[in-house]
Amino acid sequence: MSHLLKFRFNSALHGKKSKAHKGVCSWHAGECDKKPKWSFFTPMGWQSACGKAREAIEERYGKPVN
Repeated sequence: MSHLLKFRFNSALHGKKSKAHKGVCSWHAGECDKKPKWSFFTPMGWQSACGKAREAIEERYGKPVN
């Protein structure tokens, strides 16, 4: 079972050289023009997510545990 954590977007949670740290939706690999609303800790590491990405992340990993 994977554990998913969800927080309001906080660039400090993401690596300084990451797209997420720069305010880009990392789930969509920077191909999304929406600003991230959420920071998720997934089994694959930290992801920043716009609204549509939140749906995809929760569909893949389940509901957040927090």
